[in-house]
Amino acid sequence: MIGLSEDAVRRLLGDPSGQAASGPAQTWTYDGGGCQVQIAFFYDVTRSNFFALSARQPDGGDGRDCLGRIHAAHAAG
Repeated sequence: MIGLSEDAVRRLLGDPSGQAASGPAQTWTYDGGGCQVQIAFFYDVTRSNFFALSARQPDGGDGRDCLGRIHAAHAAG
């Protein structure tokens, strides 16, 4: 996820269940597969778009397993 644009993340995971903005950052929340992950996007002025800087679970995990489950559920449609 890290380094992907908002459009690329949306293609992989679908629409987020929640969104929040704070200054130059946006956080998207995804729920699925019995877990939750938050992806933080920051605006890159050189590319004029938002790109994922981090993905983490609210409980402190790095979100990899959760992202895999959410992606699989989205791909299965």
